[in-house]
Amino acid sequence: MSEPDLPSLLLSWRAVFAIAWRASPLGAIFTVAGWFLTMIVAGPLLGLGLQQLVAGHGFSDPVWVAVVTIGVLMPEVMLNLTDHMREIVRRRGEQLISAEIIKAALRPYGIEHLENPRYADRVSFLRTEANQISTVFGVVGGQMGLVCAFLISLGVLASLHPVLMVPVGGAIALGTVQMRAAKWAMTVKDGALADQRLAGHLIELTTRAAVAPDIRMLGIGSWLLDRYDKATMAVGQNLLRSERRGVIAAALSGAMQALMLVGGLALLIWLAAEGRASAGDLVLGVVLLQTVLESARSLAMAGTQVVRVSFAARRYLWLIEYASAVRAPERPKPVPARLEKGIHLERVSFSYPLTDHEVLHDITLTLPAGATVAIVGDNGAGKSTLAKLLCRYYDPSSGRVSFDDTDLRSLDPDDWRTHITAAFQDFARFEFLVAESIGVGRLGAEQGEIASAAVAGGAAEMVETLEHGYQTRLGRQFDGAQLSDGQWQRLAMSRTFLRGEPMLTLLDEPTAALDPRAEHELFERFAELSAASRARGAVTVLVSHRFSTVRMADLIVVLDQGRIAEVGDHDTLMARDGLYRQAFEAQAQRSTEGFA
Repeated sequence: MSEPDLPSLLLSWRAVFAIAWRASPLGAIFTVAGWFLTMIVAGPLLGLGLQQLVAGHGFSDPVWVAVVTIGVLMPEVMLNLTDHMREIVRRRGEQLISAEIIKAALRPYGIEHLENPRYADRVSFLRTEANQISTVFGVVGGQMGLVCAFLISLGVLASLHPVLMVPVGGAIALGTVQMRAAKWAMTVKDGALADQRLAGHLIELTTRAAVAPDIRMLGIGSWLLDRYDKATMAVGQNLLRSERRGVIAAALSGAMQALMLVGGLALLIWLAAEGRASAGDLVLGVVLLQTVLESARSLAMAGTQVVRVSFAARRYLWLIEYASAVRAPERPKPVPARLEKGIHLERVSFSYPLTDHEVLHDITLTLPAGATVAIVGDNGAGKSTLAKLLCRYYDPSSGRVSFDDTDLRSLDPDDWRTHITAAFQDFARFEFLVAESIGVGRLGAEQGEIASAAVAGGAAEMVETLEHGYQTRLGRQFDGAQLSDGQWQRLAMSRTFLRGEPMLTLLDEPTAALDPRAEHELFERFAELSAASRARGAVTVLVSHRFSTVRMADLIVVLDQGRIAEVGDHDTLMARDGLYRQAFEAQAQRSTEGFA
């Protein structure tokens, strides 16, 4: 990521301030005030109080005794309270940032961002740096307090002797080195995110029950562990080099501070011995010199936090302002209540983001109103990509998709999807209650509607065997009922029957975990649903590898390497000696031999 200009940097900081303020306004105010007051009051107050006591007031003067006492106790009391409030802001802030990450993932109308590695890197970075964003008020409060304490102490110290400014200048110079080292460390950390994601993926892969049989059968456990070691070693080596710079800079700064302190003390003692400074001045000088040098060092350390917040802030702003390629028009058209002609694809080509490979090439096709259309082809032919375009998860790279004569890009994507019901091969496993796992198909559905959808989706008999029926908790991580892939798939299919009267029913290999008989019965129910909705012109699109199922379609589209190879009904395509007939006969032969 390039160096930010001032406006973008200010916008980034404004965004993180808003997060911290939302986390706890009172906590934010108290954090700033606590750090500010402690830094600005404690050191100078203690020094002045000790000067007056040593100068002749003695401990019999209650005012100066109180001043010294406040100077001693304030850091302990205020910083403990401030740390407590900062922890509240941090904890709540991290929750808000996690919620913002979820919102940012859900906000785009399309899904291309979830397949973008840059997007994944920024999410990973934010999750690890969320505490920096949420404690931004503490950072700023501490900085403000340190600067004020530094300037006040510096002014008083300069009045004792100008030469005392020399050690302060050395400390400031080394502080800038610390900040540069911190900036370089964050750049290195940002560059290591890909390896960190790989390491996280390997941990997840080796701890998932569904993957365990493959890992053990293939005997790749040691190989996966070696990949993990290499990924973490690459991350560790880079981070170690950056941390080494920081440690060296901090050590030099500490050593310089110690040397400057010793030199300043020697100067103060010489001034006292020469009679040019009183005993009170000596005490005041020692306290202020320590305060100034410690402030300079703390400012450098706080500066490293500013660098970290700046990095996190820029990535946070990038994430929440991410603009999807799929957008809603300013004045969207309403989705028509019925389809008169059909859904048209006009010279549609498509390449996935960050690639130059065209998955679909110059597709021109009409899905007739009221028809059931089957799309077949080998793996990688572009079937699922075509389904994603119909759902408008992506927009075509060229060409257009239209509903009758209305371009889908002129419709609001969310509105369009309320008129679609779909089931996919990579279906979601919602580990909720059974009723919720089905009910998300249409939020607010009544229990009777959910039960009817379960019957239609073939899940009702399975649900009846569960201990608590529709109120059974699902999922291993919640100690719920464990379902097979086929059972999960039946729940996913049941969701599709809750969508009311869709204009498009899209079934993209949704029954891969079901046996052929169960799949055929399910598609027959969808065919009945399709027949009932023909009057509205609703279209059903079926993507399947099983030709015994797709033969029932009114229209069959054969895709081959992203192009349309054949179009027609079953009888028409069988009359040709083309791809469809060859594939159909090959599958029928395997079925006869008992392998279908």
